[in-house]
Amino acid sequence: MYRLLVFSIFLVISACTKSAQPKTYQRLVTNTHDILYKVIKNDQSISVVGGFVWTHGYEKTYDLALNLISTDTFSDKGLFDVCVTSSGDKIAVGTDGYLFEKKKNELQWKFHRLTNWDILDHVFVTATGFIAYGGKAYETGYIYHLNHDFETDSILYFGHEISKIFHNDSGRLISVGWGQIDVSDDGGYSWQTLDIKGDFFVSGLFINEKTGFTIGANGTILKTIDGGSSWSIHNSKIGGASFSSFRSIVYIDDTLFILGNKGKLWQSNDNGENWTFIELPDAIDIYDLVKSENQSYLLVGSSGTFAKITL
Repeated sequence: MYRLLVFSIFLVISACTKSAQPKTYQRLVTNTHDILYKVIKNDQSISVVGGFVWTHGYEKTYDLALNLISTDTFSDKGLFDVCVTSSGDKIAVGTDGYLFEKKKNELQWKFHRLTNWDILDHVFVTATGFIAYGGKAYETGYIYHLNHDFETDSILYFGHEISKIFHNDSGRLISVGWGQIDVSDDGGYSWQTLDIKGDFFVSGLFINEKTGFTIGANGTILKTIDGGSSWSIHNSKIGGASFSSFRSIVYIDDTLFILGNKGKLWQSNDNGENWTFIELPDAIDIYDLVKSENQSYLLVGSSGTFAKITL
């Protein structure tokens, strides 16, 4: 494995790159200018989670016709992520080690105060409970292992912010963050740091057991074809990327999407070989994207944005 010098060298920038426009773009009622971080959709309703870091956090619920039904303000600090368990329960995390649980078909959220006052950016379900993680910008990162009762099993601390943890079908975990990628084969209890430096790696995913992608905030795309043991620069044909462009990568129905800042979005239908650069009418930072129906998607982002787009 070799050291990747990728901070700004790899930016595939073209100031005159032409962009496509979404076929339709409909902003929905949110009654807020706060950042909306996460959107989840099931057969009955749609939920978005957001708030302001030191003031409040909430869940907004919509019906399938995209009408705002309710706003449930249940935290006095920002909420950054929500996941859904196999039984339909919701788990939300946010500022100061706040974790909330809402059982399926119940109206009230239950508050759980975790061990330390750490900022938790994301949470996901494991075989033994949950992993919640996050960090302070450019300072410290941490991973909380929690059991099913939300009791702390262990806390691991790192010298860099952790932006995203993702896994393949074999259970291998990849952690990406400020200039660093780590690998775990024991459920996230121990980690091996790979010899990769460069960009602020903000997101990643696997599209199958061997093939995955990691993106950096400043336009870097890395690819693995060996399950995350090694990563190399992926020379995709992508336009419109520049400093502080990328925010997240998602995979929906064999289509890759890179979500960006300032209304930028990229779409690939051939596993990342070629990309369509799309610009929204609003220069918002895009935080999450889910499938709506057919070629329509729901996205959330800055300035209280919840929108439906057709590509």
